[in-house]
Amino acid sequence: MFARLHPLIVHIPIGFIIVAALAGWLLTEQRKAIRFVWLLAAGSAVLACITGYLLSNAQDGYDAAAIQQHQYLNLSLSLACVVQWWISGTILSGKHLSRTGLLPLALLLWGTFTGARITHGNDFLQAPHQETWDNADALMPSNDIPKAKTKPVNPEALAKARQRGLVIMPVGRESNWLSVNGVNAPGFSDADAALLAPIAEQIVWLRLSDSQIGDQGLAVIGTMKNLTRLYLDHTKVNGSGLAALQGLQQLTLLSLSGTPTDVAGLGNLPVLPALKKVFLYQTPVSGQDISTLTARLGKVHLDTGGYAIPVIAEDTARLKAKASY
Repeated sequence: MFARLHPLIVHIPIGFIIVAALAGWLLTEQRKAIRFVWLLAAGSAVLACITGYLLSNAQDGYDAAAIQQHQYLNLSLSLACVVQWWISGTILSGKHLSRTGLLPLALLLWGTFTGARITHGNDFLQAPHQETWDNADALMPSNDIPKAKTKPVNPEALAKARQRGLVIMPVGRESNWLSVNGVNAPGFSDADAALLAPIAEQIVWLRLSDSQIGDQGLAVIGTMKNLTRLYLDHTKVNGSGLAALQGLQQLTLLSLSGTPTDVAGLGNLPVLPALKKVFLYQTPVSGQDISTLTARLGKVHLDTGGYAIPVIAEDTARLKAKASY
């Protein structure tokens, strides 16, 4: 329990160090006050180191080398704060005192960077911008991630796909399985689908919603044998290329909402053993088509939207007739 306080405690010395360093430059005559702030900074930094050490022993899945570097840096930061507190009570002039305060500040910035790299990955500064909802899948536990391990993705192929604007993230720590999201690449088309071919084996979640992908691009998607979720809503897919998905034996969810896919196009969709749900909201598929599709696809739930909220006796809302004058 005490170890889990680290994310909270670690922010306390940050404030004290910044205040003490600035005070050393601006309030050189207030030596007692500055020294007291350095004491608070040193004490809280030591406490942050203790909780961080306990947390690193309690949780697995982080890069051990990165954690060790982070620990050494912050131990050095704690020592620097103690030294700064000590020399604040000596005859060291205010001018020199302000300069020595730059060392704890530099160590603070470096330690913060290494901490962010542990929690967000080595490329967190270069990663494309992404909205929170885009990676909700990657942040939530799921039972549709393959339990087997896969080889690491080719770094060059990964870089090329990201340059096109795709948000590509691992689905978990210490995992080579990938989640691919095209939220930053609305122009992603059939011609761009080739960028996914070198990393097809590692992709388990693919979201190309609102992109320009069409049925020709499904040929590449069909090679993603470990794919479990496929979002093609509001794209140009009309169903003529759905037969290319025959190899997606692990696929559990398929979204075709907002596409021109009709019952004839869905006739090309293979019967996939793991498929549980197909979203067809805002498509030409009608209620009469559902029975035809269900007879062929069996247990697959076809969701066409159009939900209605039933009225129950306990409802407090009441409809009143419009007044006439």
